[in-house]
Amino acid sequence: MRIISGSLKGKKINFLKSSVTRPLKDSVKENIFNIIKHSNHFDVRINHSNILDLYSGVGSFGLECVSRGAKKVTFVEKDKRASDILNKNILDLSIEKTTRIISEDVEDFLNKNFKDKYQIIFLDPPFKDNSFIENNNWYTWLNDQKITKFTKQGYYPLSKEEHYKYVVDSIFAKKRIQLGIVKLKSNKLIGMISLYNINHIDQCCSVSALMNMRDKNITSVEYFLEAQNLLIEHAFNKLNLRRVEAAANDKKLCAFNEKLFGFKCEGILKERDYIDGSFKDRYVLAILKDNWDTRKKSRENYGSSR
Repeated sequence: MRIISGSLKGKKINFLKSSVTRPLKDSVKENIFNIIKHSNHFDVRINHSNILDLYSGVGSFGLECVSRGAKKVTFVEKDKRASDILNKNILDLSIEKTTRIISEDVEDFLNKNFKDKYQIIFLDPPFKDNSFIENNNWYTWLNDQKITKFTKQGYYPLSKEEHYKYVVDSIFAKKRIQLGIVKLKSNKLIGMISLYNINHIDQCCSVSALMNMRDKNITSVEYFLEAQNLLIEHAFNKLNLRRVEAAANDKKLCAFNEKLFGFKCEGILKERDYIDGSFKDRYVLAILKDNWDTRKKSRENYGSSR
């Protein structure tokens, strides 16, 4: 792990190897700082700001802020092993004057009446285990060719361990946001959805989803509709992108995306994908932020007039 930008760029960060804490990876940091820089929902700059890094661990986020010109970073971390390594990182980087470590529980710290003001507060709580991912049988339907025929994953069956690595790597990928679709009542993972090829320069990305259609309890597309609407909304109004792309391999799916999400078919790649024993055309779809906002406002006006 290293500092990825600023005056300390390239400097090594020591980290703690533990099943309970995991350092913020470089790719995730880059996405976070891109959001801070490009978001149209808040106007805040790292430079000359006071930063509060809660559950700081070894300080990956806060140290990056110092490198990018933060005035002062306060780290709050109760784990002694992590705070010891954080202190070593601070000493190695010679940034004692712009940092402070508070070794106590985050809730105890927040319950105090402190006078310090912060421009950015960052929270990255530790996870205790991976039982949710490990106990769901999602990896079995990722090997199912009927479910994954449009993604090709089922063509090369993988073990549970290989699928687990794929999911974890996807979650922390540099240009990807990977999420699960979960039924709240059963806490069961029924699908996956992602934004990928995220490009903050061209302000575009692609969206895709995979649902476990073998599950008899999934009787409608409402879960998929809600998840994809939320993720497209996130792309436009949180990541500040202006274009979201998608793909489909038959006319029905193309029409489905056009009707329910406002996508427009921009072209056809003839016989692009091998599916069910033959080569299928790929329909290239996209929607622009202006069209999304107009469509959203129209639906809101229709709802308020009823």
